[in-house]
Amino acid sequence: MTFRIFSILFFLVSLLWVGCSGPERVTGERTERPDQPPTQRRIPLADVELTLQPSLYDEVPKDIMKQQQDRSDSTVPDIPEANVRVEEEIRQGFRIQVFSTSSIDDANRERLAAAQKLPEDSVYVVFDPPVYKVRVGDFRSRLDANRMLPICVSAGYADAWVVSDQIMLRKRVDDRLEKHRQWPDDSYLQRVK
Repeated sequence: MTFRIFSILFFLVSLLWVGCSGPERVTGERTERPDQPPTQRRIPLADVELTLQPSLYDEVPKDIMKQQQDRSDSTVPDIPEANVRVEEEIRQGFRIQVFSTSSIDDANRERLAAAQKLPEDSVYVVFDPPVYKVRVGDFRSRLDANRMLPICVSAGYADAWVVSDQIMLRKRVDDRLEKHRQWPDDSYLQRVK
């Protein structure tokens, strides 16, 4: 037993001895290899930091600057910025319920899966205590929801059904066009007649 411990201890000490000694010899602060020429020797980071002058690297060379300008000029046309905003309106409508559970984690997992299976529609998690319900779409009429129902069933939601719910209608509005569409008053229409 003691021989075994002694042999293991001897093996570990010899391994440590071999690992600590190597082809490099340490002289002062630098580690040098005699077989490398002086230009390929490693320089400690502290020495490089002492001699580094960041102000020399602040300017971008002119040829690189010109290439970047040429690239930016050729790829991005000058398009005037549009004042586009999204108006949201909440109203009574219909959605398709595809899943219900008492666990919020299961509901969020199924919401992500439904968003991948049905990417063209919005997917929501609605909490109706004590159940979390995963619902798809914002349909104005039951007819529109019924048209989407077979697509949900074919996506793997055999128990999907249409429910009445508050929906969010989104509309993109361009302010430049809206200014031209607005009439100052109804008197203009009466003058034309």
